[in-house]
Amino acid sequence: MKLFLITFLLVVVFCSNAQSKSNLLLSKNIDESHIGWWTKDNFIIGIKIEVLEKKLIASCNSFQYAIDNYTFADSSGLAFYKDNLERYSHIADQLKNEKNDFNLQKIILYDGLYDEAKEKENSTVIENIIKNELSAGNAIVYFKGIRIYTLQTIYEIIDTNFVNHNSCSTIYFDTIENVLYKDCSIYGW
Repeated sequence: MKLFLITFLLVVVFCSNAQSKSNLLLSKNIDESHIGWWTKDNFIIGIKIEVLEKKLIASCNSFQYAIDNYTFADSSGLAFYKDNLERYSHIADQLKNEKNDFNLQKIILYDGLYDEAKEKENSTVIENIIKNELSAGNAIVYFKGIRIYTLQTIYEIIDTNFVNHNSCSTIYFDTIENVLYKDCSIYGW
């Protein structure tokens, strides 16, 4: 019993501030034709417009499926899916006609019911797609005007106790001060 208790306490102590680092290799094969760009601090991130369009069309198909199959008894759910379908399909259609060097930050796209305040400046859906493509290595990244091919990532579990814990995922260039994205989540009861 003592051995089990000591082992358990050691695991808790070592895991309470666990951290893993890795390199994120960006594709060297992506050319810069038909690219949409997103600027964040000293970084400029580019992804293929076709990739963004395909992801939006896939979301449209999911929304349409939900409208056709799940929301017949729930008017608020139906409104949610219809509003999203309308916005996503409008942006997907717009992207079909866009040329190279399109500024992705001009796109207003969010999840949820229509909201006048969000219609003015909310691109959370586009930014999340960019983060996912970046995390998969499918993006072009410039740091202070120079194209880079490697980023660093740190995943940390902070302040763990028996009930909850915080986790942070950070993507940065050469030093932690040159952060591209940092996402933190709190898990618990």
